[in-house]
Amino acid sequence: MAAIAIRQVEKSTGASRNAFEQSAALQELGYRVVILAERATRR
Repeated sequence: MAAIAIRQVEKSTGASRNAFEQSAALQELGYRVVILAERATRR
């Protein structure tokens, strides 16, 4: 399992894009990924 922490996922900042790219890369390697966010809107 891998955890990625980010403050505000709803804003399209470089930090949020990096978090999602890292999440996808880790999932391809077989990790279960959890993103911890202070604030987010569920899709």
